[in-house]
Amino acid sequence: MYPLITRLGIGLLAITTTAFVACGGDDDSSTTPAPTATQAMAESTATQEATAAAMGIIGVTLSDFAVATSEASIDAGEVTFDITNSAEVPHEFVVIRTDSDATALPVAAGSVDESGLDVVGRTEQIEGGASESVTFTLTAGNYVLICNIPAHYGLGMSTAFTVN
Repeated sequence: MYPLITRLGIGLLAITTTAFVACGGDDDSSTTPAPTATQAMAESTATQEATAAAMGIIGVTLSDFAVATSEASIDAGEVTFDITNSAEVPHEFVVIRTDSDATALPVAAGSVDESGLDVVGRTEQIEGGASESVTFTLTAGNYVLICNIPAHYGLGMSTAFTVN
């Protein structure tokens, strides 16, 4: 009697498995899967950044040791840089108009030698974890955004930026 119950159980399991497989998802490739939460969040962030850039606002993150912007370019005019220092150490933010490569600015005593450069504007030191906003009127051209605290530029704190 026990083997009969086992055979019935196996038979029912086979029928159930077949039913689930037969009722599986539609393999119609014409439908587009719904975006995942991560994809939706990334699309929302990209839309917000594009909207901010259209309003003349660029997000800037200073970290150890990089300068990252929400957009690589913006239209000429008043540009507001919303700067966040995500590091624990202080950083500063300097906007320089130049056709030089972001990593090829003149250096003296561990900092960029600003004496022969067109420095548009800067912040004072921004403490770790703090934020600040600054607005400058930028004309079309090439710019480099840096932290010019001694040694920080040499450690990679620069990025190219274009104004159209």
